[in-house]
Amino acid sequence: MHLKTWATNTISLIFILIGTSQVILAQPETEPCKQATSLMVMMQKFHFNPLVLTDSVDDDIYTNFYKNLDPENIFFLKTDINSFSQDKPKFSGKITDAQVCNFLELVTLVYKTRLAYADTLATNILQKPFVYNLADSVVSIQNYIPHFAENEDVLKSRWVRKLKYSVLWKLYTLNDSIDPLKITSHLSVSEDARLRENVLKQQKRAIQGITSYESGIKDYVTEAFFNAIVNRFDPHSSYFSPETHTDFINTLSVEAKAFGLGVTENKNGEIIVRQITPGGPAWESGQINNGDILYQVKLYNGAMIDLTFASEEEVNTILNSSSYNKLTFYFRKQNGLKSEVPLEKAKIKVEENAISGFILQGGRKVGYIPLPDFYTDYNQSEPNGLANDVAKEIVKMQKDNIEGLIIDLRFNGGGAIEEAIGLAGIFIDEGPLFIQKFTNEKPQLVKDFNRGTIYNGPLLIMVNCFSASASELVASVLQDYNRAVIVGSQTFGKATGQIGMPLDTNFSFNKPTTEFAQNAFLKITMEKLYKLDGSSYQKLGLKPDIELPDFYSSLNINEASLPYSLEQDRIEKKVVFKALPELPVDSLSYLSQKRIINSQVYTEIKRINDSLNLNKNKTRTIKLNPESFAVSSVSRTGFIDKIEKMMEKEADSVPYKISGNNFNMDADRNNQYKMEQYEATTRQMKEDIYIREAYMIINDLANFKNN
Repeated sequence: MHLKTWATNTISLIFILIGTSQVILAQPETEPCKQATSLMVMMQKFHFNPLVLTDSVDDDIYTNFYKNLDPENIFFLKTDINSFSQDKPKFSGKITDAQVCNFLELVTLVYKTRLAYADTLATNILQKPFVYNLADSVVSIQNYIPHFAENEDVLKSRWVRKLKYSVLWKLYTLNDSIDPLKITSHLSVSEDARLRENVLKQQKRAIQGITSYESGIKDYVTEAFFNAIVNRFDPHSSYFSPETHTDFINTLSVEAKAFGLGVTENKNGEIIVRQITPGGPAWESGQINNGDILYQVKLYNGAMIDLTFASEEEVNTILNSSSYNKLTFYFRKQNGLKSEVPLEKAKIKVEENAISGFILQGGRKVGYIPLPDFYTDYNQSEPNGLANDVAKEIVKMQKDNIEGLIIDLRFNGGGAIEEAIGLAGIFIDEGPLFIQKFTNEKPQLVKDFNRGTIYNGPLLIMVNCFSASASELVASVLQDYNRAVIVGSQTFGKATGQIGMPLDTNFSFNKPTTEFAQNAFLKITMEKLYKLDGSSYQKLGLKPDIELPDFYSSLNINEASLPYSLEQDRIEKKVVFKALPELPVDSLSYLSQKRIINSQVYTEIKRINDSLNLNKNKTRTIKLNPESFAVSSVSRTGFIDKIEKMMEKEADSVPYKISGNNFNMDADRNNQYKMEQYEATTRQMKEDIYIREAYMIINDLANFKNN
């Protein structure tokens, strides 16, 4: 991912900055809120660490709930929260579904009122130019703090600061044409008007996304409440409505219904078509081209969603949602003409999950396989996913006589644990892989029962702080067996496993899940994973054999930073296994560090990390005037620009050429779409200094083996 795009999507700001009707409506029997007691029963029964229900746990649940609905403290007033307190059910006592439904009805009525008020407030505030010479500021903090406004005047003041921040953020952080060192104390009239219109559309769209929720705002509030409950058990357990459950499965499956349309943002903040999947609905329409500007979509009910100034993430949420299987797309062609294209999702190959291997041809031929996640196909009686696809790709690359293999698990947040087991088994002969412990059960070994391996040569696994769950499991197993050199930075630290099940107290693992196809689902943490020596990387992360400077490491992105994450522990279980001879990690690390010290890019990354670590976890005040904000934006994002330029410069001197393996290149040579995708990918690979260092390390490893 492009560094600036990642940072823009990741940097979040929490603002410390909002007569309710007591009418209670009758509830139909099918309402989701009537599943509250069933949900708590199932969580207590199946979760690895059931809760002792106390008043303190109740407080945590309701804090989570209000955070889910109002993470910036800009909707509810303190009086609203106080009024809710009188009617909220207490899980530490005896609750009924009727109590929960009545409470959620009250919250929904107030929430709708506050959303409507916020919509009006934002409209009124953004109709007039901002005055930027006042001493306004916002405070950036690490964690959510419930701090609701005392009255509407305080609430309005927060909205003014929020919206002013948004205008300045868009101008000075996201606009490459603005020189922050040449900022005046006021914006031009035209620039200010354009940005205020931009921000207003975004705010209206955000509120509309809640008020126009597919199954109704009451269900939106109910989902927020149920997730507040399950997240009090741990951060990885989740509640899924029938619709959102389908979305979750699609993120793990190799096949899913899709429009066959990929989008990105251009420099003007517009959403443009970046790719069209051959054979997909967009391709078959014959009306859409790369570079077309997507500015609006129409929902099944005729409602229009304005995508002007939408973020790439927001648009992808719409495109990937199972709630939107039919949409009408409105494009503006590059010649200025407009087109209206109705599309219906179809089942096509999800390109993001397709495995492609590359050959790095330098002193040695080294295979390189990037793995974005651990997908599988849950629709098949015998899952056929990532592990099988990787095995096929390795067989292809072996025909090209590779002398080493790099598996890239950076930014891989995990997925299907079965695929992690299968992937580890590709490189290890039969034997134990790791220890798992389920709720209220004894620890048990998970073994690779398939004799033999597919690849036995030098192996390197790339990781970073975003490598989690299944990624960490694979790296851990290969590290235990001395099978691979683990390179990068400390991993995320998630050594727990989740299992999905229908929200139904009659559910049993002995019953086919097809009996519960229309149910809401729960993803519950039911197991902990341990290394073969009984230790765990839960909350700690996995330490790589060779560490590389990584500016993400200063951002506190890890399991330990998540509320209610399960504690790190160890178990006593004697495991006998035969590891391979130790790898020359110390020698490899020494040679790597010599290169790192002489690299301008790594030296700069280390300098930036040292600076950022000094201010880690500190509250930061951001002044809302152009001069101060410009300096602040430079300090936060300037280093990204600098690192990217240095990487681009070094791309010309990579010690290898990049190509696809011969099998894939022969198959795709006449496929224009595939070749364009290949060219874009190889450009990014050339600029990736971590792939470059991984290549040098695996060459060193091959040298040691040969000697």
